[in-house]
Amino acid sequence: MKVNTFPQGGKMHISKFMIGKWLKKRRTSLIGMGRWLWRVFLVALIVLGLVCILKVANDNPREGLLSACLILAASGTVFTLLSIGKNIVRIWKPQNRQSDIPSSPRRSRKRRKIAIFLLPLGILLVSWVFYSWYFESLPQAVIHIIGELQMPATGERILVFTPHPDDETIGVGGYIAASIESGASVWVVLVTDGNNKGMELQRYQEFREAVNILGVPEENLFFLGYADGLLKNQDQNEIRARFVEIVLRIQPDIIIAPHPEDLHIDHKITGVLVASIAEETDITLYQYFIHDNHFPNPRGLVPDGYLLPSLRMIVIGQNWRRFMLSGEIMDVKQEAILQYRSQLRNSYLRNLLFGFVRQNELFLLPDD
Repeated sequence: MKVNTFPQGGKMHISKFMIGKWLKKRRTSLIGMGRWLWRVFLVALIVLGLVCILKVANDNPREGLLSACLILAASGTVFTLLSIGKNIVRIWKPQNRQSDIPSSPRRSRKRRKIAIFLLPLGILLVSWVFYSWYFESLPQAVIHIIGELQMPATGERILVFTPHPDDETIGVGGYIAASIESGASVWVVLVTDGNNKGMELQRYQEFREAVNILGVPEENLFFLGYADGLLKNQDQNEIRARFVEIVLRIQPDIIIAPHPEDLHIDHKITGVLVASIAEETDITLYQYFIHDNHFPNPRGLVPDGYLLPSLRMIVIGQNWRRFMLSGEIMDVKQEAILQYRSQLRNSYLRNLLFGFVRQNELFLLPDD
C-alpha cells in the first residue's frame, strides 16, 4: 500500500493551503468589504473637510479638529459595522438558488449611485446635529440676521447693574463708551464687593479705573458692598428695595442688567430683581449674558469675530440685538479690560474677559 508522505515543512504547506482556500472562498466578501471601507474613508474625508472649513470660518480651529476627528471615527465605525454585519448575513444565511433572482446591472448601478449620494448627506446631517448639540455654537454669518440695537439719544439716562467688578466692562463696556460719546449719561451700580479672595480694595480700584476709561465719572458710581458669591444668602427684599431706591433717584430711560438665566448665581439674582422692577415701570430693559456654556465661543481674543448666543440661550420669540462697535470703541473697551489685573493673572478668567472683545456686544430685549 502506498502511503502519502509530506515533505519536511509539510505542516507549513498545509497552513498556507488552508489560508489560501479560505481567502479564495471569501474573496468576494473581502473585496466588497474593502470597497465599502474605501467609500467610508472618502466620505469621512469629505465630512472632515467640511467641518474644518465650518469651524475655521467660526474662528475656532481647536474645536474643528476635535469635532472632525470624532465624526471621522464615528463614521468609520458605523459603516464598518454595517459592512461586517452585511457580509456575515450573506455568508451564513441559507442559500436558495432557485428563488434568487439576480438584479439587473442597470438597477445595481442606480442603487449604488443613490447610496453614494445619500451616505455623505446623511453623515453631514448627523455631523451638524452633533456639532450643534455638543458645541452649542452658531456660524458667524448668523450675526447678519440679528437686529441692530439703536444708539441712545443725547441726554438719555442709562443705569447699568453689574454684579461684580469687570461685568460692566466685558458685558456692556462698548455700549457705555459709545453712549457717553453720543451725549448720554451713564450710572453704574456695583452690587457685590468682589472680595471672595480678599481683594476688595484692589478690585474696587480696578473698577474705578476701568469705568473711568469708559467715560463714567466717579460721582455716577454706586457701591452696594454685598458679599461676592453670597448674594443668595442676603435678604432679597432688602436688595430689591435698594435697587428701587437707586432707580427712583436716577429716573433712567434705559436699564441694563444681567439676564436671569445667567449661570452665575449673583448674576441670576441681580437679573431677576431688576427685571421685576422694570416690569412695574415703563423703563426700557436690556439684558446681557456673561456666564453660559460655550459663550463666548471661542474664549480668548478674537477681535475680528462676532459675539453670538449659544443654542441654549436661544428661545423662539426672543428679541436678540447686536450693538456693533467701531474700532475706536473696541480699543477703549480693551484698555478698560486691561485694568482688571487681578483677574488677568488667571488664564481661565483672562480668556473669558478677552473673549468679549469682539465686533459687537449682545443684548436681549425682554418680551413686552
